[in-house]
Amino acid sequence: MTFRTILCCIAATAALSPAWVLAVPITLVGAGTWNNVTPPNTVNLTGLGTNVLTWGTPLDQNSSGYTFAGNTVTVDPLDGTVFTVGTFTHNNFRISGSPTPASIQGATLLVDFNISNGVSVDRAFTFNFLHNETPNGANPCPFPFSHPNPGGGGCEDVVSLETVFSQEILGFGGQALKLEIIGFLTAGGTLVDQFLTAENASNSASIQARFTSSFPVANVPTPTSIALFGLGLSGLWLTAARKKNHFLCTG
Repeated sequence: MTFRTILCCIAATAALSPAWVLAVPITLVGAGTWNNVTPPNTVNLTGLGTNVLTWGTPLDQNSSGYTFAGNTVTVDPLDGTVFTVGTFTHNNFRISGSPTPASIQGATLLVDFNISNGVSVDRAFTFNFLHNETPNGANPCPFPFSHPNPGGGGCEDVVSLETVFSQEILGFGGQALKLEIIGFLTAGGTLVDQFLTAENASNSASIQARFTSSFPVANVPTPTSIALFGLGLSGLWLTAARKKNHFLCTG
């Protein structure tokens, strides 16, 4: 084996490292869709598979629903940087629909990131939202921090997170990372884990998250899922490495 061949092999090995493909920081271009609504027979349920989910009667421009607007951000996924995934809006308007369920009880938000730095990959992360449509006539209101809306009566509806760690992982820098939602950042700058919206009103907050390698053992992905994702990235690395080192290793 010649000295030039040894150098060629070293260069090829370096080219196959994850850092060569996705150096830090990385740019995340986010989008999101609503799926897996419960109950699925909610009256006038529309928007499945889109970023705008609505339900209830009347069905008009003031329908109750959720909206998600994705964000674009540049982060280092290994340093625990907290960033805005996107903006969540809850439209809370009076609904009817008896005997059909008038409101959802939960929905899944699929956050899809295009991740780029040198190459581009798509990764999707899912989170389950829980919805509590409080009865307008409830007195007292069922939640400690909920209160009647002086302008329109009724109690605030409550949105919370059933899952804060994504099931899906991002393989990066030799680590298996999950996307962790740490809360809703309100317009007043308060970070909360329950999202309250007054009756006959809309309320928005930015969803704050970070990548983390510290997550419950029960949520560790199966070896198969990690291996398949690693294999997919390996294919990208191998293709790029071959192109980069073609002229070094010939002649």
